Amino acid sequence: MKAHKIQIYFGLSRPNGTELTLDEWLGFESGVLAKSIPGFTVTESIGYWNGEKERSKIVTVIIETSSLVPTIRMVAEVYKDRFEQEAVLVTEELGIRTTLI
Repeated sequence: MKAHKIQIYFGLSRPNGTELTLDEWLGFESGVLAKSIPGFTVTESIGYWNGEKERSKIVTVIIETSSLVPTIRMVAEVYKDRFEQEAVLVTEELGIRTTLI
């Protein structure tokens, strides 16, 4: 099957230097992500933004069509606004081969 792989990169640091708490992330995950996207994987990561190291979460979504892309962008906007982020990176890889066994 051909599918789309979308990854959303959520930084966990705010511009004022504080970090999201686990409860804040879990509230967003269950209250926004899980209610908007039917299936996804969350990966813990370390990234750099503006030369500064920060913890982040990478959410990977595999979908058959691009119909969910507007919803995914809305989720990124909600996160950006709610947690005072300068940006949320969304990448799309089209036409990947997947097999569900």
